[in-house]
Parts: sequence; structure tokens; C-alpha cells
Amino acid sequence: MRNNRWYDAYPNFAYHLEKCKYLIESDLEKVMDQIKSIIMDYNADLLEKHVKDFPLDSKKRRWYDKNPYSWMVVNSIKFVDEVTIENITEFIDEHVRVVLK
Repeated sequence: MRNNRWYDAYPNFAYHLEKCKYLIESDLEKVMDQIKSIIMDYNADLLEKHVKDFPLDSKKRRWYDKNPYSWMVVNSIKFVDEVTIENITEFIDEHVRVVLK
């Protein structure tokens, strides 16, 4: 891992987020809905406040960049506090059953 992503500072979160990459689209949307709900519980105005700060890369390098909803949710997470990141990590750990090697 090259540690270029903002979430590489949170290895447990990065591991669990990577599991979402392997979900089918309908399951991914449900997971992203729940993560967005956790974010909105932290700060209901967060998306509006920070959407202009989200990266707009035409090359779409990351798996979540290829889906506008996932792109919005994942990029929102970098503006929450560590407790919220832990809450999101726990949610993924409990609800996403994908085994990574």
C-alpha cells in the first residue's frame, strides 16, 4: 500500500472500506446509505459544506469514484471526527461479510 489516500491514516477503517469494493451494486448502495446516515448524525450540513472540496478527477482512480453516490459518501468521511470513523468502521465490520486476503 502506498499510503496516498486520506484514510490510510486509519488502517482498520481502510481495511473495512476495501471490503465494500467487492459488494454487488444493490448491497453497496444499502451500505452507503447507512454510512451516509452515520455521517448525517455527526453533522447534517457536512455534505453541503464540503462538497466543493471533494476531488473531481476525470481519471476516476478509486473504486468508489466510479459510482457518484459512493464517491460522495466516501469523500464525506474525511470531514468527520475519529469517533465517527470508528462508528463507520464498526458498521462495516458488522454488516459487510467479505473476506480479504
